[in-house]
Amino acid sequence: MMFVSSAVGQQPISGGNAGSRERDRPDSASLDFRRIYVPADRVDQWPRDEGVRYRPVPKGEFERLVELLQSTPASARGAVAPRVAKATYTAKLEGDLLAGHAVLDISRGHIQAASPAEQDPGSLVPLSPCNLALSNFRWQGDAPKRPIVGLHASGRQCVLVNRDGALELDWALRGQRDAAGVLSFQAEVPAAGATTLHLDLPKRLVPRCVGGAMAGSQPLEGGLVRWQLELGAGSRFSLMLATADAPSAARPPLLRQSVVYELTPRALEITAQLTLDVFDEPVRQLEIRLDPGVRLLAARQDEAAILWSQSAEETNGASRVTLDLPAPVAGTGRVVRLRCVAPTTLASRWRLPSLAVQGVFWQEGKATLLVPKPLVVQQLFLENCRQTDLESLSAPQNGDSLSLQYFVPEAAVELVADFAREPLQVATAATIELGEDRITGQVAAECRLEEGQLFHLQAAVPPAWTIDAVEASPPDMLRDWAVESTAPRKRTLEIRLARALGGNTPLRLVISGHRLSGAVGDAHSPAELSMVDFGAASTGKQFMSLSAVGAYELSLARANELRVLDARQLDPLAARLFSQPPRGLAFHLDDLAMRMRVSLARQPARYTTAVRMEVLATPGPTWETYTFACAPQNARIDRVLIQFAGAPSTPKSPEEHDASEFTWTLGDEGSEPLTARRLEEADGAENASRGETWEILLRRPRGSRFEIRARRVVGGIGETGELPL
Repeated sequence: MMFVSSAVGQQPISGGNAGSRERDRPDSASLDFRRIYVPADRVDQWPRDEGVRYRPVPKGEFERLVELLQSTPASARGAVAPRVAKATYTAKLEGDLLAGHAVLDISRGHIQAASPAEQDPGSLVPLSPCNLALSNFRWQGDAPKRPIVGLHASGRQCVLVNRDGALELDWALRGQRDAAGVLSFQAEVPAAGATTLHLDLPKRLVPRCVGGAMAGSQPLEGGLVRWQLELGAGSRFSLMLATADAPSAARPPLLRQSVVYELTPRALEITAQLTLDVFDEPVRQLEIRLDPGVRLLAARQDEAAILWSQSAEETNGASRVTLDLPAPVAGTGRVVRLRCVAPTTLASRWRLPSLAVQGVFWQEGKATLLVPKPLVVQQLFLENCRQTDLESLSAPQNGDSLSLQYFVPEAAVELVADFAREPLQVATAATIELGEDRITGQVAAECRLEEGQLFHLQAAVPPAWTIDAVEASPPDMLRDWAVESTAPRKRTLEIRLARALGGNTPLRLVISGHRLSGAVGDAHSPAELSMVDFGAASTGKQFMSLSAVGAYELSLARANELRVLDARQLDPLAARLFSQPPRGLAFHLDDLAMRMRVSLARQPARYTTAVRMEVLATPGPTWETYTFACAPQNARIDRVLIQFAGAPSTPKSPEEHDASEFTWTLGDEGSEPLTARRLEEADGAENASRGETWEILLRRPRGSRFEIRARRVVGGIGETGELPL
């Protein structure tokens, strides 16, 4: 839940210490407001009056503003807002520049007298919007004082006043000349109850004003004429200066242009409003130049649809549109609306397309750039224009609204826009197997984006690693993937999604790869064994599992502070990422783990053996048959040592029994003998004096259960002696 506050009036404070302090001020009053709790996730259900917009304010800031309001003197709270009652501007023409001074009569209205304990902090009088160059502010009087002039938080220029008076200042405005040499000025002055303009011009020039009335003229010394123009309460006017003997030509229509650009991932939607002031011949057609890529979809004059024709220019792909207006346009404030579309460019610098109306006198222009989420403007480049405001989009939309003011028709706006880089959370579990020749890896990543949308994921790939496969769950989320070299020894895994990642719905990726292992005994850090690195996006937990394959085991160094995982008691996230309990060493991949070093060490082969002995006694010789069933435990076996306990036997000679030594065979490969030799003490055999030790070489290494059989003749019936077991 959250609350919105609504001011409902003013009433005296009563009760408590604060009230006792306020009673010392007879005119004390406090803003009364109420807190309305509303569902934070259902903006459309908030109570609101038509035209009301909510702005988010941190609770601490809200309380600070209320306290600031309570501390404002009561006299100031009850005062009428100060204003410019009358403004008088005087100027001379210097080349193409109007320069002069102005007097602004400021009235604070009816203000209650402040008590002696109260000091009036003053009030702000806005001087914006204004396109004049203002300077040298001073209060009129015998000893002029410098007023406080500055920029408000909204970007508007203001002056701080605490009394009635006349504010003097200097001003200047540069004009533009058309092909006929007519000098024109588009002026916007601070709002005033009444505005008068005195122009000192050479006799050869005659002013024409749109937005004001000519009140008369009088000659001055030096061949000048002072013209008086009454502008009333208006703040905008157009002034044209032409020679008195110039032929009277039809004045072109005045144009005020307002364009709204709505940026979406698929297209740029353009809505233009053209406001025309036509003083002479009615306008029946409008010709508009469209930048390359802009396509006109609809045009309307008031409520009537406009027919148009479009032709392409041969130079740069721009086009010209001719609008056949359904009714001739005459008078002021006539509106034509256009709806267009153009391609959107993301992640690189590009220029907003423009619409240029031909055959008119451009008076002013403004633009609004709407950037709904998940898009954001990362960079903005302005030429001959300025940004005047930045607001949040009205509910239910989320995003930004940028307001721009154009100084000339050719103003340019360039920007870099892209999808919002919302914090991407990536939790990973890497399963790494170290072997004699290569290291294989598999990284399971759970990607989650709480706000915005994302169609593209990136991860750095170290030079030693090769990515073999990328799989996604759900499978239809993955469009394709590739490993691209962006710089020498710098590679990036680019993963493109078929559907946007967002809405707090996780995406599971499984990335497989391999690399060479180096020599046995070479030490590796966890960073070297990490196959991919999601960089700043890796804000989730990171795990790693290490194991050795083949006849090797892991050798660890600097692993005292390692946070080891219990494979039998994994937390839910680790259990999801590993999918199966990790074998080998599993641990948290954090800063402490990065200090560890791991290498491969050869381990002795281990296996289990079951021995079965058979003795066949006959009237002649006695036959001994031994069966050794071997089951390797950790590695493949290519050599077996077998020791018979007891005193060494003395086999009979072949002449006596036709047998001398053991005959060694594999149980599953017939009777073909194996390579075997009896080891003596000189060969390093242990306890050779107390028994027999045999070395058996297998024809190929064995990793699964196998049997070795040994058979020989040791004597006949009636002979005494011990059988070697």
